[in-house]
Amino acid sequence: MKFLYFSILSFVTLFHSFSSNAQTIVDKTHQHKDKISADTSLIMRTNHDYPYRLPILGQKVYDKGYSLPLPIGFSVSYVNTSMGMGISDLGVGFKGVDSNKPYFGANIPQEKIDQIVKGPILESLNNNVTMATATGMNYRMDMYILPFLNVYGMVSDVSGSTTVGLGGGGDNGGFGSTVDFDALAYGGGFTLAYGYKGWFSSIDINYALSDTDLLEDQIAIGTYSIRLGKKFNINHGKQSIAVYIGAMNRNFTNDSSTPGSINLNDVIKNDIDLSQPIENIYSGLSRTQQALVKQILGGAPDGSRLNNQMNGMIDNTVVEYEIKKDLLQTWTVQCGFSIELNKHLAIRGEYGIADNNKFLMTGLNYRFGIKK
Repeated sequence: MKFLYFSILSFVTLFHSFSSNAQTIVDKTHQHKDKISADTSLIMRTNHDYPYRLPILGQKVYDKGYSLPLPIGFSVSYVNTSMGMGISDLGVGFKGVDSNKPYFGANIPQEKIDQIVKGPILESLNNNVTMATATGMNYRMDMYILPFLNVYGMVSDVSGSTTVGLGGGGDNGGFGSTVDFDALAYGGGFTLAYGYKGWFSSIDINYALSDTDLLEDQIAIGTYSIRLGKKFNINHGKQSIAVYIGAMNRNFTNDSSTPGSINLNDVIKNDIDLSQPIENIYSGLSRTQQALVKQILGGAPDGSRLNNQMNGMIDNTVVEYEIKKDLLQTWTVQCGFSIELNKHLAIRGEYGIADNNKFLMTGLNYRFGIKK
């Protein structure tokens, strides 16, 4: 159903909104600027001149004793995640592709439809969590514009599935629906970061959009996160390990309902066959009841004719909707690590968890600089 497709796109955008922060950050050491050890995860202080074009003011902070990471980075990350979403409001209406032909809902007052949709259907949606799972690759390019300001752009290639149930589903009655999807997501953001004697903190804000063939409109997500961690040099400063904890908030930037429409024959895929049920019901009637049915219909009921009428109405019906969705959990607790093999290459991973929300990421980051 269309609200299921909408949940897919919302989820895809959330999938993409994560950004693995560059944990190699500007670090104020406790040593004198001319006696800083040659930590290969940072720019070596072999002379008094900062060798790269970026960041702006790089020479000034370098002169004050700050160690700087290489200014430009490219990362590739694998992400596996699941998320629960709820439908807070749903409006449904019917119209005919050809208004001169029969279609479902033609003789039903909109007030009655609203009572059903906003009553038992919406209640069933709220009682059955819309769960989405996805895997994909995230590609990210970043650079330090200022010593403490990192800006980046990102794109994700995502595939997965979204499942929603109505009326309990399974042995409890009702039905469920699952849709597989592929999508492309993209966005950008910035990170404010600072380090002191191996401790570091960062604040990250980004904005992302998603595209898929299932929907015409894009869905936008804002992500806000904070992290605090500690970096440990190993192998005499040739490598380092950083660990951190934090929190992340992700939510839709547009709080209004989203309109759309779908043909009913896209929801009901198979033709309805009423021939056998009608024959069974008719044959089970007494002779008196059969005679009454013949009198009303002008003959024995014709299941094939009723099939044609029913399927014709399905083909001629458009379902218009307005839907408002909410994340069941906007905050997650994050923990992660970064292993810097040298000043160019690092391995990163992060795990986040909350109710109805899990997130796992791992990837590689390569850093470089453009010399003056």
